[in-house]
Amino acid sequence: MDLVDVPVRERMVVKKVTSRARSSLRSRLLPLAATSSLRSRLLPLAATSSLRSRLLPLAATSRARSPSTVALCRRRSVSANMVDESTPAPTPTYELTIDGREPPRVFESFAEASIRHDRRNLDVGDFEIASSERVAIVVERKTWSDLVSSVAGRRLADQTARIVEKCKNVGARPVLLIEHDRVVGWNGKSGGLGNKFIDCCLTKYALEGFSVVRTKDVEHTRDVVDWLLRRCRDGKVPTFTPEFAFDRAAEGGGGTRRFRKKDYGEDNAWRDMLTTVRGVSKAKASKIVTKYRNAPALIEALLREDDAGLGVDGIGKKLRLDIKNALVGPL
Repeated sequence: MDLVDVPVRERMVVKKVTSRARSSLRSRLLPLAATSSLRSRLLPLAATSSLRSRLLPLAATSRARSPSTVALCRRRSVSANMVDESTPAPTPTYELTIDGREPPRVFESFAEASIRHDRRNLDVGDFEIASSERVAIVVERKTWSDLVSSVAGRRLADQTARIVEKCKNVGARPVLLIEHDRVVGWNGKSGGLGNKFIDCCLTKYALEGFSVVRTKDVEHTRDVVDWLLRRCRDGKVPTFTPEFAFDRAAEGGGGTRRFRKKDYGEDNAWRDMLTTVRGVSKAKASKIVTKYRNAPALIEALLREDDAGLGVDGIGKKLRLDIKNALVGPL
């Protein structure tokens, strides 16, 4: 850079540097050395080592900052703090817990794939994905034969009711996993129940908030659960409902309440199952439940060769036929 390119004021300062005493040099250059534009022009002009040795300490000293420089540094400090505050918190670590009452083959499959998990008896569900802060996913696993017997014996409605209640309280996603190597026909029967009725029950649970997933076998189930676990660890944590908010303090610690089977009435579960049949209201379902305590008893009555109703007020021939088609299927 030529001396001609330097502003007149700065050029005069440079010319007087070598002829003035050190105190005069500091008093003149100290305020000017604070600006980056003047510092970048003065330092290349300091050809002599003695002048450079005088200018460099002045440029580096913190006392050489002008009011404008101090304000600039403050702004930069505030900006840095804002960036630190906006940095997202680390994603909590999610772990898998398997109910200790699951068959040995389930644990063997997870061990073969080297998937780490804890083993303990869960209050609801067969698999639970959770962090130290919250429960993310509760999975209820059913083989097809277990599903059919659970529907007939009213256990499934009771189990799903407890799972939904817990997921509502902790904000978790309930998953109903059906393990079967094929999809059965709509008009067929399984264990005395019509496949149509079983599928209608699954649809009902899906409408209540369950994610209904079908798998082929234990290994397929393991892969699905592992995929759900990895998604949670990647920060893609599902919730029961998008608008759901859970206050742990209000619930006394959150997640500590146990959802026991005895807290839910089996008659209510059997009644809710019957309401999935078209034309059966809750009032009519309650009357049916009063007379027929379970699905096998009702099916036995439906299979009798008569055109009469079920002996229940409000259930005529037409509705009896609809219930029969739903539970048993056309004969």
